[in-house]
Amino acid sequence: TKRGREGVLRGETELDQQERKRLRQSKKAARRKARKEKQAGERLISRLEPGLGLNNPYEKRKMREELAVARSRGKVTTGEQDMNGKYGSSGTFFQRL
Repeated sequence: TKRGREGVLRGETELDQQERKRLRQSKKAARRKARKEKQAGERLISRLEPGLGLNNPYEKRKMREELAVARSRGKVTTGEQDMNGKYGSSGTFFQRL
């Protein structure tokens, strides 16, 4: 059994303006989310393999798919970015790790 919006079966003509707007916004949100994830993956791949570039689209697609699989398994972690780059000594550097 389906729940939520999928649970109620209605035709396009039965939807009122609010429901059509809600459906349209949810589709757009899903599209934006997918596009954002794809761009984040592209940035990560370009950082990991800077030489890959736009030379080989097959390798790029393969890397993107491997990254998606690794993300779904929870093997990709993002570290904390430290914008404060003032390291007076190695002690402060290792203290911030």
